[in-house]
Amino acid sequence: CLERFVPDVLDRPRALLSIGDHVFNEIENVRLLGGRTLWICLYRHLSYTGCDLRLYTVKELQDFLKALP
Repeated sequence: CLERFVPDVLDRPRALLSIGDHVFNEIENVRLLGGRTLWICLYRHLSYTGCDLRLYTVKELQDFLKALP
């Protein structure tokens, strides 16, 4: 599905950044392809070591996105 919009995306998977709050629906598949992942989860007692970055609030996500080049 993604290849339909960006045909060569799998040639450079690190160019992908999946942002989501559900590990298995929004994060894990991109991680398995070699892409980067950002997990948003406000529950500090939950853990998932497969993400590149973890944020806890929408405000943190907003700040992260504003800081992107």
